[in-house]
Amino acid sequence: MRIGPSRAVGWAVVTFVLWAGGVSAQIPQQPVGMTPSAMPGIWRVPVPGASATGVAFAGAGGFGYTEQVLGDGDSHTRLSGSLAASARPVRWLAIGLRADGRYDSHSGNSGSDDGLVGDPRLLLRAGSTLDGGIQLGGQIGVWLPGKDAPSLAFDALSVDFQGLAAWAPASSPIALAATVGFRLDRSAATIEQADSLSRADRLALGVSEFNAVLLGVGVTYHTGGLELLLEGTWDVLVGAGAPGAATSPLRIAVGGRYGIGDTRALSLGLVAELSPSVRPNVDRGIALVPVDPLVSVTATLAYRFDFEHETATVETHDDGVHHRPITDRTPTPTTGVVRGQVTGEGGAAVANASVRLTRAGAALTELTTDAEGHFEAPSLPVGDVSVDVTAEGYQPANRTGAITAQTPLELAIALERPLPAGVLRGLIRSFDGSPLAATIRITELEREITANADGTFEVNVPPGHYGVVISARGHQEQRRSVRIEEQGVTVLNVDMRRGR
Repeated sequence: MRIGPSRAVGWAVVTFVLWAGGVSAQIPQQPVGMTPSAMPGIWRVPVPGASATGVAFAGAGGFGYTEQVLGDGDSHTRLSGSLAASARPVRWLAIGLRADGRYDSHSGNSGSDDGLVGDPRLLLRAGSTLDGGIQLGGQIGVWLPGKDAPSLAFDALSVDFQGLAAWAPASSPIALAATVGFRLDRSAATIEQADSLSRADRLALGVSEFNAVLLGVGVTYHTGGLELLLEGTWDVLVGAGAPGAATSPLRIAVGGRYGIGDTRALSLGLVAELSPSVRPNVDRGIALVPVDPLVSVTATLAYRFDFEHETATVETHDDGVHHRPITDRTPTPTTGVVRGQVTGEGGAAVANASVRLTRAGAALTELTTDAEGHFEAPSLPVGDVSVDVTAEGYQPANRTGAITAQTPLELAIALERPLPAGVLRGLIRSFDGSPLAATIRITELEREITANADGTFEVNVPPGHYGVVISARGHQEQRRSVRIEEQGVTVLNVDMRRGR
């Protein structure tokens, strides 16, 4: 019987949870669901792709059954459970801590020495996502079993080295993953006087006197919030005296996970595993090898927090099925920059010009140009903008544009000097010679004046061509076209007919 350091692991998990629980963040959608290690994966096969920084928690519990192995009417059952937490301080790196525990019970004539096992595991995973949904990375797993509770047997430290690859494009409901690695296994160092243990207990120890080549491949399929999975893993024992490959632990897993809510932050899973491996000889004097239950069923619960705000969308294919959510992990910018230069005659800079930016009549900001005529307005909300520029000795100017978060809105505004004014003057009277206090409206300028009581009027007007509308009560309206010369005088005398 072996009892691992469950108390020490418990304190480590509690410390990690308290640290991570102080962070509040929005939950993202994962292309591949969370495993009992609180990291993305098929089941035992990890998925390496980079994702948003954050923390995750997972718990699992299961039941396993092993058929008669010892030839004396024996049977073996296993209750298992695990708690795990992971942190991703940067997108390409994840750190996980997992505590596994199990209780094995035996019946038969070969001994019924039940056993409790508890093991801590530390995981370091690095990876990146390339074009086309290709993901590459690696993982180091450190397993530090103990002899007595609470204790850690450092001479039993075992390490897994794994290379990881996956194909998980956002546009596809299918994700594939594979792993190849090597386990430097020293777990058998926790067992003292192994030959004194019963054959039933040797069957359930879960330790190995051999290293192993780690192989695994798996696939998931998403439909709505449901993720179905199928996986095969094989720990091929190697070394002098190692049993054949058929006796090495081989597992086939099938099951599914269901994400709850729009973000699928909380997920529930149920996975069944079958181990078709040939059962090893567990008699005394034979080297210890791990033996998995013939069949086991595990339920999981996982929850993930993200430090980065993300917007999840769902992609719909031609078949009408909603597939795996696609996450935009880059926060959407909401502000932009407007900058420019104000110039005058010959491109000379206009200093101290007034620049006013508005949207839908509401002011966004007001500023003045510097000695070089430049201005800049940072951190303005994205959207359309109207820019009005005024400067002494120049005609006002207006420009419009759109503020975006990607590229600053650049404006070059050239001001014009006002033209010297001309004069429009005249006399308005009726056909009988009576003066009229008529209304004279210059349409292009939207300017309106009223003639004096003697019918005369005079107004300064910039040079140009204009339409003039003359109206008086009881008389027919008249329209004239005039040309105003620079510093010139244009005379407009009008005789008006009475209205009918």
